[in-house]
Amino acid sequence: MAFLLDHLAAAIVGAILLVSLIAIQIRGRQSAVEATVRHQVESHTTQFLHTLQRDLENARTSRQARAALGSYQTDHLGGPTERAFGVHGTPTQTDWIEFVTVGDPTAGFSSPLVAVAYRMEPTGTQTVVNGTARDLYRVVRYEATSAGTWAPRGGSSDTVIGFRVRALDANGQPVVDGRLRDLPGRVEIEVLAATAAPEQRSSDQAATTPVGVSRQGATVRIAAAGASAGALPPPQGGAPGIPRPPGTHPP
Repeated sequence: MAFLLDHLAAAIVGAILLVSLIAIQIRGRQSAVEATVRHQVESHTTQFLHTLQRDLENARTSRQARAALGSYQTDHLGGPTERAFGVHGTPTQTDWIEFVTVGDPTAGFSSPLVAVAYRMEPTGTQTVVNGTARDLYRVVRYEATSAGTWAPRGGSSDTVIGFRVRALDANGQPVVDGRLRDLPGRVEIEVLAATAAPEQRSSDQAATTPVGVSRQGATVRIAAAGASAGALPPPQGGAPGIPRPPGTHPP
């Protein structure tokens, strides 16, 4: 009898150890998946932020845009006055921005100019951040074409939950919704992205981390802001006029 009890106890202990090892292995795999997902989100956000920074650093004044593209303004609100920079949204979230930049930063002054717009677009899905459901967005980058349309040219991943752009006016005050006739000297940008790890989508499993969130930002200095006449690049010439966006925002 004692022999059977010893074997039973050994079997129970062995089973407990086996279950513990399996649980540790599963948790390790979950952690690895979460780390991979977080790395992908951060990498995509970094790439998108780099593109936006590059476009902003090479933004051109309304005078430069007019010389290269003909009749152009960042939006048609506020009458016919040419604008250098348009930003629309709230103090906490930006709906869209629009400005003129160089098409090929490596070409210097010989690069053609192009009107670009960045717009927040809902993906129709949600994720849970700190127990609260949040809508997911994608910030789409548009370029104006000579055919009078706006064509998507890249953008962020579809995991964005926050996008904020703050242009600083001549007095150093933030302009979060408006149209600047002159280029702002500096622009603050922030992108917040989140993603649910696979186990977070299962009601009977908890993630090893509360949520995967990537917050990245930068302050961009626009080189052409306040440029003198001698610092302006030569007119491109021959470029068709860029149409204003339909409605009150890019397509």
